[in-house]
Amino acid sequence: MMRSVRLILVFILSLFTTLVLAIVLFLNTAPQCGGRPSAAQKRRYAASAHYANGQFSNLVETSLRHPEMSFLQTLRHAFNADADRISQQPLPFTKVKESIFAVIDRETVQITWLGHSTVLMQFEGHTLLTDPMFGDRASPVSFMGPKRFNAELPLAPSDVPHLDAILLSHDHYDHLDRGSIRALHDRTEAFFVPLGIAPHLIRWGVSPGKIHELDWWETARLDDIKFIAAPARHFSGRRFTDRANTLWASWVVRSKKHCLYYGGDSGFGPHFKEIGEKYGPFDLTLLENGAYSDAWPFVHMTPEQTVQAHLDLRGRALLPIHWAQFPLSQHAWYEPIERLLAAGKGLTIVTPQMGERFVVGQEAPAETWWRDLLCIPKVKREM
Repeated sequence: MMRSVRLILVFILSLFTTLVLAIVLFLNTAPQCGGRPSAAQKRRYAASAHYANGQFSNLVETSLRHPEMSFLQTLRHAFNADADRISQQPLPFTKVKESIFAVIDRETVQITWLGHSTVLMQFEGHTLLTDPMFGDRASPVSFMGPKRFNAELPLAPSDVPHLDAILLSHDHYDHLDRGSIRALHDRTEAFFVPLGIAPHLIRWGVSPGKIHELDWWETARLDDIKFIAAPARHFSGRRFTDRANTLWASWVVRSKKHCLYYGGDSGFGPHFKEIGEKYGPFDLTLLENGAYSDAWPFVHMTPEQTVQAHLDLRGRALLPIHWAQFPLSQHAWYEPIERLLAAGKGLTIVTPQMGERFVVGQEAPAETWWRDLLCIPKVKREM
C-alpha cells in the first residue's frame, strides 16, 4: 500500500516538474515573449540613471504589492472579484469609417479611442497610434489569460491606415501585443519606445532603423512634432525572469499648437507634477483608469488618483483609458468610470464610445453610454 502511494506521489511530482519546465522553456523561447538585448544594447541601457544591477527602477520606491499583505493574502484578494468584473454582453462601440483618413487636417488633433490603451491620434496631419492591442487575450497564449469583452473591434488591424508612428509605453501583454505589431509594422514609419523594447520589436520583424529607443526626459522628433519620454511609476516583464529588464514610460506629444500627454500605465506619484511643470498645460491627458487594487496600490492609480494626476499635469481635458475592455483586477468593469466622474465633478472628462472620434479643444463626447448596460438612466453630462 505504501509503495503504491509513493509511486503515485513520484508520478505527480514528475508531472508537476515536467509542466514547470515546459512553461519555463516556452517563456524563454516562444516568439510572443519577445527578444533579448544584444551586448551593445545592454551597454546602452546600463548607462541610464534609472538602471542598476540589470534592472530599471522607479523615481520613488515602489513595491509591486501592498507591503502589509502577505503573498497568500494577495492571492486571496485576487480571487475575491466583483460579480460584474466581466461584462456579460459586448460593449457598444462606433465602427470607424475609412473616410476619416481621407482628409488630412494639419490644424487640429483628432482622437479616436479604440479600446483599452489603444488610441488613434490624427495629430496635425500625422497618424499616430498608442500601445496597439488588437488581440483577443492579454496573454502569451490564446487559450488563457484576460479575455477582451468585445469580439468585434471598432477598427480591425487590417483597416488601420498608414501610420507615421506608434508609441509604446511598456512591454506588458495588454500594451505590447506581438500579433498587432506584426500586422502593423510594414505600414508604420517609426516606433517611439522606452529603453529595452527594441529587441522585442526586432524579433517580430520591425526594421531596427524604424525604432527610436528613449530614456526618460529624452526627445525625438517627427517633422514639427516632439515626442518626449517621461517617467511613469510601474514595472515591466514578459517572462518570470525578466521583471524590470525594460523601461516603462509615459509620453508628451507636442507641437507649436498642441500638447498631449499619454500616461501609459502608472501608479500615482510626484512625477505627474514634475511633468506638468516642465511641459504643461496639456490640451488633453490620456490617463489610465482601471486595473487598480488594494493588493497593488503603487503601480496602478485609483480613479481619484487619476483625477489628481490630471490636475498635477495641468490638463484641460481628460480622456480615461485602460478600462472597459479587459478584466485585469477585481473591481466591476464600470466602477472606474463612475468613480472618476464622481471625483472629477467640474472637470472636462471626455467619455466617447470606443471608435467615436472627437477634436481636441472642441465639444467632446460626454454621454454616460455604459449605463445602458446597467439599466441606469443615461445622461449627457455638462462640462
